[in-house]
Amino acid sequence: MKQFTIFLGFLSLATPLQGQAPVSSFLWRLADQTLAEPAALSSGTTAMFWNPAAIARLPGMTAGVQVVRAPDIVGIDGVLAGVTRQVTSSLSLGLSFGRFDIRDIVRTTSSPIGELGSIPIYDQMAALAVGYSAGPLSVGATLRGHDSRFDIESETGITTDIGAILSVTTRLTLGASTHLQPADFDRGEMTQYLGAAKYDVGGFAFGTDSIAVSVGYGIVSSARGMVDHTIGLDLLVSNVVRISGTGVREDGSIEASWRPTIEVALVLGKYAIGVARSEGLNGLGPSYRVDFDMVLIQ
Repeated sequence: MKQFTIFLGFLSLATPLQGQAPVSSFLWRLADQTLAEPAALSSGTTAMFWNPAAIARLPGMTAGVQVVRAPDIVGIDGVLAGVTRQVTSSLSLGLSFGRFDIRDIVRTTSSPIGELGSIPIYDQMAALAVGYSAGPLSVGATLRGHDSRFDIESETGITTDIGAILSVTTRLTLGASTHLQPADFDRGEMTQYLGAAKYDVGGFAFGTDSIAVSVGYGIVSSARGMVDHTIGLDLLVSNVVRISGTGVREDGSIEASWRPTIEVALVLGKYAIGVARSEGLNGLGPSYRVDFDMVLIQ
């Protein structure tokens, strides 16, 4: 059974978005905090969750899934999955599904022993994304339907996001997007605004291997007035092994703190498999993410 004080800490994040987004949308923060790259320029099929413009830069038809798990003391699990299809050379469509929940929260009466079953707390969503690419600029939009449950309270809602990615030069790329924006365009409690820049430093030889190096910076501004900064480094060894790491300066409610995340991925032809580790939510222990991406049709 989870410590009740830990549970209350997470409930403090669960403010409804004026009826437009689910009461448990704070659960999606775990997906954000296991990224080993700035969110607005994240890679892979599930990148559409943070920036819908990402699908305009994916080839043919792709599919991907992310599985996320927080420490047992927190008890949050989640999955993100998606598929994209390039309709024309410029237009792409994407479908995604996600669900995050808190497990093992039990009901009690006068004793700490659970007698009445568990308390359901989850948020799940299904989304349609469209992306369009014109030269160095890619733009995209997402429409999400949410279904959430918080004990006996249930709620549905819609969020709509827009994003853009611009290749300024062959080495410099910029990205920006909204995240969990209520459909009425009010600034909801969990709405975020994402920005990122990535610079390809170049490559060099290391023995018989080649290493391509890139650096990145990301910023996340939330409706609560908090701003997080991300500094990232990415190494691609012989186009097979990718090592990504970030340091995130989180603007907490009491004081700012740094949180590291690292990911190691294997790129094997049309397939990519990655494992990431983050210090997790509010310093409560490491969280883990496993990724699998594939190109179905080139």
